[in-house]
Amino acid sequence: MARIVCCSASALFSSLVWILVATGPTATSSRGGFAEGFTARRPRLLALPSSPTSSTTPTRTSTPTFTPSPRYAFVRGGGAASALEATATDAAGSQSLSSPASFELPTWDDLESIVEESKNNGAPEQKPVLTLYRDTNGWCPFCERVWVAVRAKGLPYQETLVPLQGKPEWYKQMVPTGLVPAVLFHGDQAENEEETDTPSTPNTRRELVWESDAILRALDAKFPDTVRLMRDDDEDFNEALKLQDRVQAAGFKMAYANRNGTLTDAEIEEHRSAFGGVLDELDSALATVQEQQTGDGACFRLGPDFSGLDAIMVPTLERWRHQLPLTENFDILEGRPHLEAWFDHMEAFPAFGARIAGDEYSWTATASMFLRYFGGGEDKPKVAAGIARADAAAEELAEGFSTAHASASSTTTTTTSALEAANKLVSNHAAVLKDCLGGSEPPKSQGHIPRAGASAEETVDALLRHVVVRLLQHKAVEENGATSATETLPTSMPMPRDLVMENDDAIQGALALRTVAKRLCVPRDMGAPSAALLRGILCTVADDLED
Repeated sequence: MARIVCCSASALFSSLVWILVATGPTATSSRGGFAEGFTARRPRLLALPSSPTSSTTPTRTSTPTFTPSPRYAFVRGGGAASALEATATDAAGSQSLSSPASFELPTWDDLESIVEESKNNGAPEQKPVLTLYRDTNGWCPFCERVWVAVRAKGLPYQETLVPLQGKPEWYKQMVPTGLVPAVLFHGDQAENEEETDTPSTPNTRRELVWESDAILRALDAKFPDTVRLMRDDDEDFNEALKLQDRVQAAGFKMAYANRNGTLTDAEIEEHRSAFGGVLDELDSALATVQEQQTGDGACFRLGPDFSGLDAIMVPTLERWRHQLPLTENFDILEGRPHLEAWFDHMEAFPAFGARIAGDEYSWTATASMFLRYFGGGEDKPKVAAGIARADAAAEELAEGFSTAHASASSTTTTTTSALEAANKLVSNHAAVLKDCLGGSEPPKSQGHIPRAGASAEETVDALLRHVVVRLLQHKAVEENGATSATETLPTSMPMPRDLVMENDDAIQGALALRTVAKRLCVPRDMGAPSAALLRGILCTVADDLED
């Protein structure tokens, strides 16, 4: 009998912050986000290294350096000018690219071409061996199990994102349960070829599998020469899985205790104590495994090799790690150093840390959303206190975005991160621009975050393009062997203050960029390293505007 293997909308607490880009032919936001209703042009192909335990994040091997061309012009107050218009204006002598009133700045179409060229100049893409159907938001714990497992096996895959609310009819007809995740194995694509460039050749034809437990086992069966996930014949694995089941059960009882109006204070405290006790058991079990390792003892749940147990554990434990201190005043890491060491090891594992791991800000910002949507609202004193704590903590973290960026090293802000961030911003710039500006309709989520005035639209549009150029230039610096994260900007490129006409535009532009940074959510929008880089540049530009 399979354990809980699917995800419902209520289990996920869907729709948390915003979507910079939703990739896949049916990708839409399920609750107010930057890209609500956005439909991508094609599924996203994600090719990973064949080694499931590689310690390096996959990067493109060769990407051209970007330098803005003189044909790109931004005319103050007039939006993006075409190359012909810029040339004619310059010839007439009324405006020149070196004058205070006009500057070189690529259009969105230009930036899209540059990003696509950078992507296409990397290593050849591998054929996807499967399609992962997962939730739009990237927060479903059951989808996350499968997502981590696919990446840990080093399998090239493509994604189709499915909204949890209002699932499309085609998906409900395809998957009998109507739930996510599901995986379509492309067995016939590889079987009809003599050679394949994928890490493992599937041994069956096309097949659709749903329910996370069944998918993990199917991944083992179809790709036997990759890391093994489920070890039903291993006593240690089975005992560890039973312990994890108890951790899950106790954790959910404790997390929902305060929302149950029928429980007494003594019963609530009993749930807290029970959860703490089973976490202590987990920490003790991890201590035993870690003490058997060489070096610093860093390892996965059962030792040096990743397993399905790690994929099953990390989704809920990660949420509790960041959110329970805010919502329940309960720190799962306090006094549990071996559990903390396991988290550190997981975050250093590229299959998880480079794309799927959330970050502290995102979990903190979404904690108040959970409470607003599912905790009963601010009418309840305990819930209101939790919302206030989460909002204050998120604001404090946001104040450090630019500082963290200034101190970042090239080991944490890689070429891949810069390109991913640039790609997401370029791909969904219209939705991003709309969301960070106040409009006639109130935002459907995170309405407490202030928006800039709609009158600053042209300025904000130019500032966002400026941010993309900085991302691309950051990428070029790293490819040329730079040892710091400081961008070397083209000398002809305008500085932020040059892109505004009035002081109020500078104020509104800074506000808009900070809104974009706060609305960016990991892992839904991009990986944590990419988000840290993008947030840092957004807030650094905002700082420049406010000086």
